[in-house]
Amino acid sequence: MRTLIYVLCIAALSFSVSCKKKVATVNSDYVGYWMGYDSDKSYSLVIGSDSKGVYESYGVGTITVRGTVKIKGDKLKIFTKKFSVDQAPAKDPSDPWTYTMVLDGVVYQRN
Repeated sequence: MRTLIYVLCIAALSFSVSCKKKVATVNSDYVGYWMGYDSDKSYSLVIGSDSKGVYESYGVGTITVRGTVKIKGDKLKIFTKKFSVDQAPAKDPSDPWTYTMVLDGVVYQRN
C-alpha cells in the first residue's frame, strides 16, 4: 500500500511539473528586456531564449528574483515570484518596433 502511495505521489508531482512550460518554448515574444512603471515603482524583466530570467523592482528598496521563467495559462512564474498575465506580448499598433505586455496590471515595454 505504501509503495502505491509513493508511485501515485511521484506521478502527480511529475504531471504538475510538466504542465508548466518554459516561456520561451510557449511564446518567444516574451524573450527580451522589458521595462515597466507604475505610480511608485519601476520594474525590469529580462527573459533569455533559454527561459532564464531576472525580475527587479525598484522603489524604496530593490527586489531581485532570478530563475527559470515558466508559464501556465495566464500565470507567469520566476522562481517564487508569480504574475498574472493580463495581456501577452503584442506589437504596439502605434510603433511596430515596440512590444507591450501587461503583468499584474503593470504595462511593460520592449524595444
